[in-house]
Amino acid sequence: MRRNTRQLLLTAGLVGITACLDVSFNVDSVADLAVDSALASYNGTVDFDLSTNNDFQSHKSNVNGINLEKVTVSITSVNSATNKSTRLISGSIFLRAAGAPANGSQDVLVGDIGQPLSFHDYLAASAGGGGQTYSLPITGATAANKFLMDNVVRGTGRFTAVVNVVTDDPATHMVLHLDFHNSLSYGLL
Repeated sequence: MRRNTRQLLLTAGLVGITACLDVSFNVDSVADLAVDSALASYNGTVDFDLSTNNDFQSHKSNVNGINLEKVTVSITSVNSATNKSTRLISGSIFLRAAGAPANGSQDVLVGDIGQPLSFHDYLAASAGGGGQTYSLPITGATAANKFLMDNVVRGTGRFTAVVNVVTDDPATHMVLHLDFHNSLSYGLL
């Protein structure tokens, strides 16, 4: 009797531990944003759609958490014929839900570009640049994670990144590359 009780307790304990284990996997969202501006400040949007990602779709119903681990920014190309700017002076990235007002009243701040970025340093190496990526300091992680859970995981799978940048010259013609690194987790049982 005592042996059966121990086995039953051990089995129940293992089932309890297993139910608490989380599986985590990454789902990245990547997009390019063409910045064509005659002003030193630029406001633009780019759409992301995780509803077309097979990993995301096959696990979406079991997800119990999402974590925006990092956002990287680089420059895919610069139009050398028309571009006069050489640096991003500052910038911010926000998240906007599908159907949210375009006035930004419901946007969620992800983070700010808090230092000047030389185009040459962050231009893709294949385009003759330094090939570096800038990791955006994520100051709004808690709000961003809640936004992604509510509007992306439990919603349509879509969101919009709102990008506001200031450059050192009004004639800015380049393509920004944005990469959102997301980690999804869910319980095994």
